[in-house]
Amino acid sequence: MRAVAAIEALMLLLVGLAAADLYAHKRTDMVAGRNIRGYRGAVAHRKDANEIRFVVVGGTRAFAPGMPATWTPATVVQQQVMLAIDRPGRTVRHFIGVDLAQPSALPASYVPTIDHFAYLRPDVICVYDDLGVGGGPLLDESSGLYAMTGYLPSLPLVLSEKHNGLLRLAGAALGRVDRAFALAPRPRDTDPRSYAADMAYAIQVAALNARAGVVVALSPAETEMQSRNRAELLHEFARRSASPKIRLVDLSGVRELMDPVNRLDGGWNYGGDAVAAASRAIAPAVLELIKGQA
Repeated sequence: MRAVAAIEALMLLLVGLAAADLYAHKRTDMVAGRNIRGYRGAVAHRKDANEIRFVVVGGTRAFAPGMPATWTPATVVQQQVMLAIDRPGRTVRHFIGVDLAQPSALPASYVPTIDHFAYLRPDVICVYDDLGVGGGPLLDESSGLYAMTGYLPSLPLVLSEKHNGLLRLAGAALGRVDRAFALAPRPRDTDPRSYAADMAYAIQVAALNARAGVVVALSPAETEMQSRNRAELLHEFARRSASPKIRLVDLSGVRELMDPVNRLDGGWNYGGDAVAAASRAIAPAVLELIKGQA
């Protein structure tokens, strides 16, 4: 009887934790957190026949830390494209943006991300890259639950930010348990040739998955390492034959992105005006690719 009671108590505890985690997601998903599937914003519904779906894969600037989930490159491009295609007398096509980026992600992680979220059935994939800046842990390297099930817990983080000491301890304990079952960190290769090869492979896989095409957006080069990676990648682009399904958007000419006023705390991350400026530069390439569908 004691064993049965212990099992029942454990089951009740797990159900309670699951309910609390879902509640935590409702409080954080649309602010700066990620939903239960591991990406920003609301969980995407089943794709409609009248829908054009746009996803953004990339690193920190594609994720837009510090910005709400409603103001990322995916959502701002969505606004720009809808303004262009929603015209009187035309059939209304819904254009939906989904942000699949991860802070600190490098190109070697883009293909697993594209494959993992292939069920979203994107029409256009934007590979928004920071030219090799990154290298922090990815979701499956920091969460065992996500690695095993694809469900990203939010409760450990939410509890660890509480003022109550007991709740903070509980959040820290849950976080340690979750991290204990995470995948081992992948090797981070910063060699320019490896970087360009990883990007080329990601673009190839994206082109196979996206029915309309691929937009490759490159952050401005601000360090010597980024400049080397950019040069190697552009050489790789020139070496390969051009594809009508691929558009390259070099953001180095967008002056708002280099203005310290448009950086959060004067650092690496973009503020709202810079996110908007980058998105406005990306939107025309997306429009070119979908003009046959819109």
